[in-house]
Amino acid sequence: YQRRVRDPMENNNTDACEDIDEQLEREAQQLYINTNRILEEAEANAQQQGIQVDESILEDCLCKFKECVHLDHDCVDARFGIAYVCGHLDLYDEGIAELAVLEGMEDVDKERINEMKANLLQMKEANSEHESDEEIHHDGPLVTVDILVNNGEITPLFRSVLTDIFARFDKDKDGALNQRELDAFHRVVNGTPIAQPTLHFLLTHFDVNNKGALTLNGFIAFYISQTVGDAEETWKDLNQLGYNRQLQLQHTTTQ
Repeated sequence: YQRRVRDPMENNNTDACEDIDEQLEREAQQLYINTNRILEEAEANAQQQGIQVDESILEDCLCKFKECVHLDHDCVDARFGIAYVCGHLDLYDEGIAELAVLEGMEDVDKERINEMKANLLQMKEANSEHESDEEIHHDGPLVTVDILVNNGEITPLFRSVLTDIFARFDKDKDGALNQRELDAFHRVVNGTPIAQPTLHFLLTHFDVNNKGALTLNGFIAFYISQTVGDAEETWKDLNQLGYNRQLQLQHTTTQ
């Protein structure tokens, strides 16, 4: 029997690798903290102004969260960050794929994963429904819906009604509906606060101004799309807003 003598250099190499791993983990965590702070500040500022977070900020945060994962494959917070930002950039499949990686990791909040996945799927479905509506509107036969839409075009009366409704909720009179104003509108027509996926859908698929608020053209385009796809949903909204089936105003509600 010959006793093996451990080479001191072997211990040194192992310790050095462990030190490097720990250093990379610290760098990843610090980068995550800094990036998350930037994202939270951008969201707070956007909410205060009633606008969407600038897309360039979201893209930069996504790149930095990915860099965190490159530094430390097990940086759970950064992976959640990737999934979150992907949802706001319409990268639904990429976000869901990131959550699938998290599902395979130990000691990760499964409830949080399921909640984020449900939100991403809901946003993806809303986006798909809008694309289907666009296909119907642009590629299908021209549609006529009573006095709302005639041969695929909005009627002058319905446009006038929508313009009046828009002005009713445009409290600051800046010619656009910010997040607070859209929330007030949603509470009237649906009886609930506007959900983030719905808000995101409206502000990313219809015309907005340079502050990310929904313009009158965007508001009208949304209602054309909705009416062509589901006229009864539009009539329900109009009823909640005080109009009858002849588009006559019976009462006014703003809250």
